Amino acid sequence: MLRFTRTWQRASTEQELKWPLDERVRDELATREAIALAGMVSAIFVLVAIAAAFVVSLRPARARIAVRVTDSQVAAIDLLMPGPGIRGN
Repeated sequence: MLRFTRTWQRASTEQELKWPLDERVRDELATREAIALAGMVSAIFVLVAIAAAFVVSLRPARARIAVRVTDSQVAAIDLLMPGPGIRGN
């Protein structure tokens, strides 16, 4: 507070004193959301990898192609869907 008074040549307001705390809380929330999102993406990646391993064991070529196309669509949806959650929609 003394540093603020020396820098700005006036006393700080309550809002100015509260701002660093609010900023810290926002940063902490953003960090936790990022970690949660990374966990979800990792889980989805593992599930898609397991599904891809299953595809290799399929014999008919058409079955393999169908499963691979489905996996590609699921992966694309998983990559696109976090956008609205991050933007807050």
